[in-house]
Amino acid sequence: STVRLVFEIENLESTKNLQLYGGGPWQVWSTARLMSNGVELDHITMYGRHHEFFGWLALPIQDAWSEAAVCGMGGSLDETGGLLKDLRPLIGKVGPQLKVTVLHKLHLSLFNSKKILPCRFMRFDLELTVAPTADWLNTGAGFSTNFRLNNIRCIYDQPTLDEGFSNS
Repeated sequence: STVRLVFEIENLESTKNLQLYGGGPWQVWSTARLMSNGVELDHITMYGRHHEFFGWLALPIQDAWSEAAVCGMGGSLDETGGLLKDLRPLIGKVGPQLKVTVLHKLHLSLFNSKKILPCRFMRFDLELTVAPTADWLNTGAGFSTNFRLNNIRCIYDQPTLDEGFSNS
């Protein structure tokens, strides 16, 4: 449950904002495939939509606000009136020639098991495919579609047992 995917979204446009549609940075990915020692554990096409419907929209409101704050794309207020819109936080924008470091949980079976799994000796391969721009970016005339994804990596907490317990 501590595994997060971290990456930078860089807006290469000099005058326009880069705006993601509705959800968060997970919408960047069209396909997610998780393998361990040659065995396919997950293969999810339309991953961004899968994560949106079964991960993001299934969260209680309080958890959605927490996730929006953590994911790095927190916008949360309606730009026109400065009022809360719908109860769910809105996702922010990436300004011209700026980059934002974002992170999100991976909505894959192994990482959502609610168990501490003995993964110390398991090798994992995660394959992600970038979705077509029109699937996750606002492509209207006033918005940028010129971007770069940088520094993509997974981070996680690795708990270790006390040496006395490990040797017993």
